[in-house]
Amino acid sequence: MPARIQVRRWLQVYRPVYSVAQSGDGQYVAVGSEVGSAVFNLGGHRLGSYPADGAETPVHQVRASLDFTRLVLATRLGDILACDLEPSASRFDIQPRTLYHTDNGIHGLDFVAERIVLGHYGFALTSLNLDGDAVWQQQDSGEAARGCNWSVSLTADSNTLYAGSASSGTNWLLALDAGSGMALRRRECDAAVMAVAALSDNTGVAVLTPD
Repeated sequence: MPARIQVRRWLQVYRPVYSVAQSGDGQYVAVGSEVGSAVFNLGGHRLGSYPADGAETPVHQVRASLDFTRLVLATRLGDILACDLEPSASRFDIQPRTLYHTDNGIHGLDFVAERIVLGHYGFALTSLNLDGDAVWQQQDSGEAARGCNWSVSLTADSNTLYAGSASSGTNWLLALDAGSGMALRRRECDAAVMAVAALSDNTGVAVLTPD
Protein backbone atom coordinates (compact mmCIF):
# COMPACT_ATOMS: atom_id res chain seq x y z
CA MET A 1 0.00 0.00 0.00
CA PRO A 2 1.45 3.40 -0.96
CA ALA A 3 2.21 5.79 1.87
CA ARG A 4 -0.19 8.66 2.50
CA ILE A 5 0.52 12.05 4.02
CA GLN A 6 -2.48 13.51 5.76
CA VAL A 7 -2.55 17.07 7.09
CA ARG A 8 -3.86 16.98 10.65
CA ARG A 9 -3.30 20.58 11.72
CA TRP A 10 -2.11 23.88 10.27
CA LEU A 11 -0.01 26.38 12.22
CA GLN A 12 -0.01 29.77 10.51
CA VAL A 13 3.41 31.42 10.79
CA TYR A 14 2.97 34.12 8.09
CA ARG A 15 6.63 33.79 7.04
CA PRO A 16 8.64 31.24 5.05
CA VAL A 17 9.77 28.59 7.55
CA TYR A 18 13.27 27.13 7.23
CA SER A 19 13.37 24.73 10.18
CA VAL A 20 10.99 23.10 12.67
CA ALA A 21 11.59 21.39 16.03
CA GLN A 22 8.92 19.69 18.14
CA SER A 23 8.88 18.90 21.84
CA GLY A 24 9.14 15.25 22.85
CA ASP A 25 5.51 15.19 23.99
CA GLY A 26 4.34 16.79 20.74
CA GLN A 27 2.68 19.76 22.48
CA TYR A 28 4.99 22.56 21.28
CA VAL A 29 6.68 23.53 18.03
CA ALA A 30 9.60 25.89 17.50
CA VAL A 31 10.22 27.34 14.05
CA GLY A 32 13.00 29.28 12.39
CA SER A 33 12.03 31.80 9.72
CA GLU A 34 13.28 34.81 7.80
CA VAL A 35 12.45 37.09 10.73
CA GLY A 36 13.53 34.95 13.70
CA SER A 37 12.34 32.06 15.84
CA ALA A 38 8.98 31.47 17.53
CA VAL A 39 7.32 28.85 19.74
CA PHE A 40 3.71 27.72 19.16
CA ASN A 41 1.35 25.34 20.90
CA LEU A 42 -0.76 22.92 18.88
CA GLY A 43 -3.62 25.41 18.85
CA GLY A 44 -1.45 27.72 16.75
CA HIS A 45 -0.97 30.28 19.52
CA ARG A 46 2.41 32.00 19.57
CA LEU A 47 3.90 31.58 23.06
CA GLY A 48 7.20 33.38 22.56
CA SER A 49 9.49 34.76 19.89
CA TYR A 50 13.02 35.92 19.19
CA PRO A 51 13.86 38.72 18.63
CA ALA A 52 11.18 40.04 20.98
CA ASP A 53 11.58 43.71 20.01
CA GLY A 54 10.30 43.38 16.44
CA ALA A 55 13.77 43.34 14.86
CA GLU A 56 14.45 40.67 12.24
CA THR A 57 17.15 38.00 12.55
CA PRO A 58 16.89 35.19 9.97
CA VAL A 59 17.07 31.83 11.78
CA HIS A 60 17.76 28.93 9.41
CA GLN A 61 18.20 26.07 11.86
CA VAL A 62 16.31 25.20 15.06
CA ARG A 63 16.82 22.24 17.38
CA ALA A 64 15.14 21.55 20.72
CA SER A 65 15.78 19.22 23.63
CA LEU A 66 13.18 16.47 24.02
CA ASP A 67 11.87 18.01 27.22
CA PHE A 68 11.68 21.38 25.46
CA THR A 69 13.74 23.20 28.07
CA ARG A 70 16.42 24.38 25.63
CA LEU A 71 16.59 25.62 22.04
CA VAL A 72 19.67 25.91 19.85
CA LEU A 73 19.39 28.29 16.89
CA ALA A 74 21.64 28.98 13.89
CA THR A 75 21.33 32.32 12.10
CA ARG A 76 22.09 33.14 8.50
CA LEU A 77 25.04 35.28 9.64
CA GLY A 78 26.78 32.27 11.22
CA ASP A 79 25.84 32.69 14.89
CA ILE A 80 24.90 29.78 17.15
CA LEU A 81 22.47 30.84 19.88
CA ALA A 82 21.21 28.85 22.84
CA CYS A 83 18.36 29.63 25.17
CA ASP A 84 16.77 27.99 28.17
CA LEU A 85 12.99 27.85 27.83
CA GLU A 86 11.09 28.78 30.97
CA PRO A 87 7.29 28.81 30.74
CA SER A 88 5.65 31.79 32.44
CA ALA A 89 1.89 32.38 32.42
CA SER A 90 1.41 30.12 29.38
CA ARG A 91 4.27 31.80 27.55
CA PHE A 92 7.95 31.07 26.92
CA ASP A 93 10.62 33.65 27.59
CA ILE A 94 13.16 33.24 24.76
CA GLN A 95 16.43 35.07 25.50
CA PRO A 96 19.21 33.43 23.48
CA ARG A 97 22.86 33.86 24.33
CA THR A 98 25.51 33.69 21.61
CA LEU A 99 27.64 30.55 21.91
CA TYR A 100 29.69 30.59 18.74
CA HIS A 101 30.27 32.44 15.46
CA THR A 102 31.68 31.18 12.19
CA ASP A 103 32.38 33.24 9.08
CA ASN A 104 31.97 30.31 6.69
CA GLY A 105 28.30 29.88 7.54
CA ILE A 106 26.21 27.02 8.84
CA HIS A 107 24.52 24.55 6.54
CA GLY A 108 23.56 21.92 9.11
CA LEU A 109 22.96 21.83 12.87
CA ASP A 110 22.07 19.13 15.36
CA PHE A 111 21.82 19.11 19.13
CA VAL A 112 21.44 16.11 21.43
CA ALA A 113 22.14 16.04 25.18
CA GLU A 114 25.37 18.00 25.75
CA ARG A 115 26.55 18.04 22.12
CA ILE A 116 26.05 20.61 19.37
CA VAL A 117 27.39 19.73 15.92
CA LEU A 118 27.69 22.03 12.92
CA GLY A 119 28.07 21.28 9.23
CA HIS A 120 29.52 24.26 7.40
CA TYR A 121 29.47 25.64 3.90
CA GLY A 122 32.95 24.84 2.65
CA PHE A 123 35.11 22.32 4.41
CA ALA A 124 34.46 22.11 8.13
CA LEU A 125 32.64 20.05 10.71
CA THR A 126 32.55 21.41 14.27
CA SER A 127 31.49 19.99 17.63
CA LEU A 128 30.66 22.36 20.49
CA ASN A 129 29.76 21.92 24.15
CA LEU A 130 26.90 23.86 25.72
CA ASP A 131 29.29 26.66 26.69
CA GLY A 132 30.14 27.23 23.03
CA ASP A 133 33.66 25.82 23.27
CA ALA A 134 34.90 23.84 20.28
CA VAL A 135 35.44 20.21 21.31
CA TRP A 136 36.87 19.28 17.92
CA GLN A 137 36.88 20.56 14.35
CA GLN A 138 37.73 18.98 11.03
CA GLN A 139 38.84 21.79 8.80
CA ASP A 140 41.90 21.24 6.66
CA SER A 141 42.40 17.51 6.74
CA GLY A 142 40.65 14.26 5.98
CA GLU A 143 37.41 13.93 4.08
CA ALA A 144 36.02 17.21 5.38
CA ALA A 145 38.23 19.09 2.90
CA ARG A 146 36.33 17.56 -0.02
CA GLY A 147 32.83 18.81 0.72
CA CYS A 148 31.11 22.00 -0.35
CA ASN A 149 28.56 21.75 2.43
CA TRP A 150 27.86 19.30 5.20
CA SER A 151 24.60 17.93 6.59
CA VAL A 152 24.79 16.48 10.11
CA SER A 153 22.70 14.29 12.39
CA LEU A 154 23.44 12.83 15.83
CA THR A 155 22.12 9.50 17.05
CA ALA A 156 19.69 9.58 19.98
CA ASP A 157 22.45 8.51 22.39
CA SER A 158 24.67 11.32 20.98
CA ASN A 159 27.55 8.89 20.46
CA THR A 160 27.62 8.78 16.65
CA LEU A 161 27.55 11.64 14.17
CA TYR A 162 26.43 11.06 10.60
CA ALA A 163 27.67 13.63 8.08
CA GLY A 164 27.01 13.92 4.36
CA SER A 165 28.73 16.17 1.82
CA ALA A 166 27.26 17.78 -1.28
CA SER A 167 30.14 18.63 -3.58
CA SER A 168 30.90 19.30 -7.21
CA GLY A 169 33.41 16.47 -6.89
CA THR A 170 33.45 13.61 -4.40
CA ASN A 171 30.43 13.11 -2.15
CA TRP A 172 30.77 11.29 1.16
CA LEU A 173 28.58 9.76 3.81
CA LEU A 174 30.52 9.49 7.06
CA ALA A 175 29.87 7.99 10.47
CA LEU A 176 32.08 9.63 13.09
CA ASP A 177 32.67 9.21 16.79
CA ALA A 178 30.79 12.24 18.11
CA GLY A 179 33.14 12.70 21.05
CA SER A 180 36.39 12.80 19.08
CA GLY A 181 35.43 13.44 15.45
CA MET A 182 37.27 10.29 14.35
CA ALA A 183 35.80 8.68 11.24
CA LEU A 184 34.36 5.24 11.99
CA ARG A 185 32.90 4.38 8.59
CA ARG A 186 32.74 6.12 5.24
CA ARG A 187 31.04 5.60 1.92
CA GLU A 188 31.58 7.40 -1.35
CA CYS A 189 28.23 8.23 -2.95
CA ASP A 190 27.33 8.62 -6.61
CA ALA A 191 25.30 11.78 -5.92
CA ALA A 192 25.42 14.71 -3.53
CA VAL A 193 24.19 13.95 -0.01
CA MET A 194 21.69 16.76 0.57
CA ALA A 195 20.50 15.74 4.05
CA VAL A 196 21.02 13.00 6.63
CA ALA A 197 18.85 11.84 9.54
CA ALA A 198 19.93 9.28 12.12
CA LEU A 199 17.22 6.69 12.74
CA SER A 200 15.58 6.93 16.15
CA ASP A 201 16.52 3.36 17.11
CA ASN A 202 20.24 3.95 16.39
CA THR A 203 20.28 1.29 13.64
CA GLY A 204 21.26 3.47 10.69
CA VAL A 205 20.77 6.68 8.79
CA ALA A 206 18.36 8.02 6.16
CA VAL A 207 19.94 9.93 3.28
CA LEU A 208 18.46 12.39 0.79
CA THR A 209 20.04 12.75 -2.65
CA PRO A 210 18.93 14.78 -5.69
CA ASP A 211 17.54 11.73 -7.49
